[in-house]
Parts: sequence; C-alpha cells; structure tokens
Amino acid sequence: MDTIHSSRTRTSDSTAAGAIPRRSVVRNERLSSSAFGEAYLVWRCHRCGETGDLEAFPVACSNCDAPREDLYYWTED
Repeated sequence: MDTIHSSRTRTSDSTAAGAIPRRSVVRNERLSSSAFGEAYLVWRCHRCGETGDLEAFPVACSNCDAPREDLYYWTED
C-alpha cells in the first residue's frame, strides 16, 4: 500500500475493501451560476459528519478515526 503523508492528512491509494480503484483522481471543481450558486466537492465522515478538502482522500477521518470505508463524497455550499 502506497502511503502519502502531507502536513494535514494521512492518505493511501487503496482501501481494505477495494472500494476505491487505484490511482483514482477526483478534482475539486467549482461551478458558478446565478441560478445555482456555488458548491464544493469535499469528503464527509458518515460517523461524525466531519468534512475535509479533497486534495487527497484520507485513510481515516481526522476527527473520529473512522476508516476510509465510512467516508464519502459530499457537495457543500
């Protein structure tokens, strides 16, 4: 398992269940329109509700240490 360490988030390119394909890239994009406003794609923890940037999908929740399988993509205003 390849592990990437940044100043804030511990990440890897695999999951125990194989839920995320290796070398997947999800870019953080902003769509703007006067009719829709703005939204940001982030990750969110199913257990505690913590959210974070998608610079790299974390191995575990930074707040409650829930495993990656409890994290999902979330659109935030």
